[in-house]
This record gives sequence, C-alpha cells and structure tokens, in this order.
Amino acid sequence: MLGETHIKQHIKSYKSRRCAVLYGTETHISISQTCLDLLELGYEVHVVVDATSSYSSFDRNISLQRLKDSGAHLATFQSIIFDLLKTFEHPLFK
Repeated sequence: MLGETHIKQHIKSYKSRRCAVLYGTETHISISQTCLDLLELGYEVHVVVDATSSYSSFDRNISLQRLKDSGAHLATFQSIIFDLLKTFEHPLFK
C-alpha cells in the first residue's frame, strides 16, 4: 500500500496518529508489505489475525510470525474492539 507515493504522503500527513490496525487478504503479500513499511515509519502496528487470510494457511502463518518478529502486535478482532472501547459502558459497545 505504501508503495504508492500519494498514499504514503497521505499517511505521513497524519502526524498525530502513530498507530495502525491492519486486516485483509493475502497476509503474506499486501498485509506484510504494508505492515513492514509502517513499522519502518515508526508506527505501532496491530494485525487482526482472525480478519486476515491467504490462499495458503502456511503462507499466512509464516507471515504472521514474521510480522510479530518484526515488531507488529498480533490481536483478535474482539480484543481490538475492547481495547478501543475500554469498557462495556461505552455507547458503541453493542
């Protein structure tokens, strides 16, 4: 994703945001490249493991381990949501 100059510049323009949450298909290609690029730019990156996929589960699993070893945080969708909401009393909880 950050291979596109205009996208990279757009992301860099958000100087106050230093955290990214990634999910999607082709974990071993698109998610990996984007995650590694964001880590290089100094972002804290969270990869939603139960919202990622690859054609091959082997490719997906190896990529997730690589991203973790590179400094990304692996999390589940539900844990990310609870981290963002902080409490069940949040109006968006349900």
